[in-house]
Amino acid sequence: MVKYSQKLKKYVLAKDIVIPAGTEIGHAANRVERFVPFGEAVIGFNKDMCGDFTMPLDEMLEIGLVKELD
Repeated sequence: MVKYSQKLKKYVLAKDIVIPAGTEIGHAANRVERFVPFGEAVIGFNKDMCGDFTMPLDEMLEIGLVKELD
């Protein structure tokens, strides 16, 4: 659990993420409970709509998808 007094590390994408046209979109879970630290990026699609991308931070670091900011 993250304490409010802790300074959180910052990460940036190290690779492009491409979601091809035709990718099937399913219904998201109504409730999500996570047991490991997750990273999230909010993605703007136009001026009125956005979505988000989430993935376990340790896995993103392992595959080189993100890197820690100095």
